[in-house]
Amino acid sequence: AREDDSVVVIDPDTSRLLHYENDPSSRDPSLSSARRAFADRSSVQFRYDLIDCHIDICAPTVLFLFTDNFDYQDLRQDFVRGVLNSEIQYKVYITVIDGEYAARVRDLNTYEAVSRDIINRWVHPLVPDNNFLGTSTYRHHRGAIYKEQSTNIHRSAKVQRGTVVGRGTSIGPGCLIAGSVIGRNCRIGKNVVLKGCHLWDDVEVDDGCMIEQSILCSGVHVLGDSKVGQGCLLGFNVVVGPAANLPKEYRLTRVPAELIRTSQEELEGELDMSPSKEIVGAKGECFVWKVSEAARLPSNSLVRSGAVDVSSLSDSDSESEDELDSESTPVSTRALFYQEVQKTLARADAEGHSVENVAVEVKSLRLAYDTASVECTEPFLPVLLAIDRGIKTAGKLSALIVKRLTKWAKLLKIFVQDESDQTELIFFVQQYMESAEPKEMQALLEKCFAKILHTLYNLDVLEEDAIFAWADEQKDMSGADARFLKYAKPLIDWLQEDSDDEEEDSDDSE
Repeated sequence: AREDDSVVVIDPDTSRLLHYENDPSSRDPSLSSARRAFADRSSVQFRYDLIDCHIDICAPTVLFLFTDNFDYQDLRQDFVRGVLNSEIQYKVYITVIDGEYAARVRDLNTYEAVSRDIINRWVHPLVPDNNFLGTSTYRHHRGAIYKEQSTNIHRSAKVQRGTVVGRGTSIGPGCLIAGSVIGRNCRIGKNVVLKGCHLWDDVEVDDGCMIEQSILCSGVHVLGDSKVGQGCLLGFNVVVGPAANLPKEYRLTRVPAELIRTSQEELEGELDMSPSKEIVGAKGECFVWKVSEAARLPSNSLVRSGAVDVSSLSDSDSESEDELDSESTPVSTRALFYQEVQKTLARADAEGHSVENVAVEVKSLRLAYDTASVECTEPFLPVLLAIDRGIKTAGKLSALIVKRLTKWAKLLKIFVQDESDQTELIFFVQQYMESAEPKEMQALLEKCFAKILHTLYNLDVLEEDAIFAWADEQKDMSGADARFLKYAKPLIDWLQEDSDDEEEDSDDSE
């Protein structure tokens, strides 16, 4: 970005900012205006490799300076440069961070970029599934997918990489949800396509709608067969459709102009109080906000965001989303790790390598990609649960999977280190089965779910407490999401009875 093409001059001893320039078009190649930085210093540091994260901690004096200098419009271009060139010796200091994450959401572009970084776990431990505020119940699923409890997602719906689904949300049959954030208590109808969208709470999208790279605020209702183009922003409680056709970068609101308490200059645009029904639909309830060309900044558009390229997403299953995408480093890194580990185990299984040698290779990959130990087990599953050609029954498939699990149980135990890891492994197995294609393969695998858990328990990879913990997290699921708990119920009942018998024997011995 243009604002990231900066040159700063710093006092290396105090980190005081001595000179700042971020306008390449007016830059003085000789930096003659920075020469006075050398006046009382033996050395200074020129940096042109820094990215401004736009986080500022200011003294109260700053507010008074903005008041006194009414022509200041921009904190960087006007205020910082004005202070540095002032005869009054105000001081500005900077902090350079390395290996950490810092960013401020200041426009639609950074809103999207920071959201992508959080979803792709680049700001760990600040990730949705940590639930650190205590008001959410997100769980992390394969492919950077996060779901809260009490969601209802139809089995035929495809939820692809980089998607977040909030509590109380329902997604109907035939939907494609890719790289989107969906809030709580939303209702998504049948055959809906959402790509790169942000839906806040209580949003309704009726059947047959297509929405790309747009923000829908709380209470928005998109009626059936509507299309919302890239970069649109639909304000609170806006209604569009049916058969609405919003062009790119349309801004809609329910707030009439006379209630907006600001001047027309500050708004930098005007409201169309009678928008075309061909655009907003026959039942549309909204006003169109026409932004002036001067105010149409590239940084304030979701379409121009480089954080995720959702236009390249297809209707293919989530497996294809693991392929490398040179435009998205976080996704590529995870996909590359997944592929490397999967290939390592597949090669070892085919060539008869020892568990010890495979463990060494996988550990080196884990360190290279800075990945948690248990996450190494997820790429094992396409090898351990693969369906060979000619297998058409659950009985034959179960026997084959038990054979593989027995062979590689020692490897699993190396990377599954405690009860939490064991529970995570069960979720990995469940998620792999949920995303399996084609549907015939998925149905066959799901019939083996209880047998797989029982085998892992017999091989001491899983303990009964981990299985109970997984079941406890599944108890609030409903509909299709509850089917895995139903599959495992006979095993859980048996383990519970066995545990009760052991407690009774212990009581008798006392």
